[in-house]
Amino acid sequence: MRRRQTALLLVVLMLSGLSFASQTRPSAEVLTVNPGDTEGEGPPVTDQDKDGIPDLHEDLFSPLINVSYRGNIVAIQGLDATNGSDNISDNDRDGLSALMEYCWPYTLDTCYSERKSLTGKPPGLTESGLREFLDPRVADTDGDGLPDGYEVYMCLNEGVGFQNASFAWECSVFDPLDPSDGLLDSDRCSDYELGCGDGFDVNSDGIIEDQEAYTNSEEYNYGAPSDWVTEIDGLRCFGDMGTIVDGACTDFDRGIRDLNSGWLGTNPLRNDSDDYYWSGAQLESQSRRGDGIIDGWEVYFGLDPLNSSDAILDADLDGWDVDRDGQITPDTSLGTIALGEAFSNLQEYRVHDDDGYGVRSGLKSVIHGLTLQPIRIYDQGTSPALLHHDVVEAISVDERQQIVLGTRYGVSVLNLDADQTTSFELPAGVNLNAMYLWDHPTGEHLLLGTNIGFHTLALDSSGLVAQNSLISIETGPILNLNPLNLGGSMMSMIGGGPNGEVWVIPVETTGQIGSPERSVELESKLSDFGGARLLSAAHVSVTGAPQVLYVGSSHGLLAWNTSDLQGGAEPYWIFDNVTAEQFVR
Repeated sequence: MRRRQTALLLVVLMLSGLSFASQTRPSAEVLTVNPGDTEGEGPPVTDQDKDGIPDLHEDLFSPLINVSYRGNIVAIQGLDATNGSDNISDNDRDGLSALMEYCWPYTLDTCYSERKSLTGKPPGLTESGLREFLDPRVADTDGDGLPDGYEVYMCLNEGVGFQNASFAWECSVFDPLDPSDGLLDSDRCSDYELGCGDGFDVNSDGIIEDQEAYTNSEEYNYGAPSDWVTEIDGLRCFGDMGTIVDGACTDFDRGIRDLNSGWLGTNPLRNDSDDYYWSGAQLESQSRRGDGIIDGWEVYFGLDPLNSSDAILDADLDGWDVDRDGQITPDTSLGTIALGEAFSNLQEYRVHDDDGYGVRSGLKSVIHGLTLQPIRIYDQGTSPALLHHDVVEAISVDERQQIVLGTRYGVSVLNLDADQTTSFELPAGVNLNAMYLWDHPTGEHLLLGTNIGFHTLALDSSGLVAQNSLISIETGPILNLNPLNLGGSMMSMIGGGPNGEVWVIPVETTGQIGSPERSVELESKLSDFGGARLLSAAHVSVTGAPQVLYVGSSHGLLAWNTSDLQGGAEPYWIFDNVTAEQFVR
């Protein structure tokens, strides 16, 4: 009997314990127990679309990114945790698929097999203190001017990166998550070390300052239009680039035989990038890069750092006709430049380099009459500074203690008393070739010849360029300007073009430009010698005699007995390149 009572007591205790447990166990709220009322959501998973990219990562980079493109706003698509095919997408056209961007600094061949840590850049190595990833919606995640795919390509393929013990890539330069890479000038030294650069020491102080460097981002972007947007236009490459995904490179054919792929800019690891040359009318690739001129020097002086043929050209036509046969013999190859009479670009570079000592360009001044005085130099890197070191014209205005300096990029007025300059910059892409100061009874104007045409600028009472006074007319390049003595209140200028063009341009005292006219008579006479062009002119009257226009040309001296450049006697050659010796005393 006692055993039955004991057993009964145990059963009661067990049942009461179960009742107590069911009332005290933690539980989550159940919204419904009816399958028909559920919302169809799946069970909690880390990669529900099975594309290799965790849902959390895809959610992080799912919002659209808007970019400005030529006056419009374009939306760049983000990732979708339910789309199993977006792992191969390259929405930002940076050359990396979304899966490659998630895996970095691991490559796809190790990301899911050998990887020993999380993807992305560890918090201890980032400025934010957070783990950072490449953004599949932004072509340049770190904002250094170098797209992600370009930096990854350089790290993997150009000997600047290595795989560490965990199989992650470490990049000594071109790290797509390091914003400092774009400002470096990483070109290799002769011993293959990084960092010798290919900048140009503008002020010849022996130091390549930051503003003188030809940086990695400038090299990648060489030749790119100012409105290039990688997310829309693509990477600046062409052809099959190996690790770069299809469709990322721009659809561009450089037209160079046997050069089927590559980057469109210069090489940031090679200081002399030239990769093609002209052979007749055909562009040919060259197996050995370079033309003997560093890239930064070529870019600074407007040469093409990818075209080795321009090394033997004489861009400023400053050669010397040594044998006086009327022709300046051109240089024909890099190995024979000493034989030609042209002073080629390569020879000018070698003079400037001076075995590493350097020759500095710009405006130079000394105190007149004193010996052993230091030379003072003015250019864009000095104080006071000019707009550009290439000074086209220097005009002294004694009553104001000023020098008006026409430079390649515009006008700088140097005040000698205050030792300061005030500058007016021409519009982008306009380069100054010639300048004339017209001082007339109602004011002063600068008359300019540029690579696109003719311009006027008014000067105010202090001798500075008046605001909003630029007036322009496009005629084509005008290389030189000289005044004509036609009488009246207007000024007429005669200007020469690069192919024998001769312009006569009237200017009113308000700065307004009349209708330019071509001088048929002078152009016809210049055509007697193929390639002859106007260099200078003087319209004068000697001791009361009728006016004569003297025209100095590349092939001799012309004269024209005319007061108005209209009809009458024709121009005639005083001497040409054949008879010039008879006039040398």
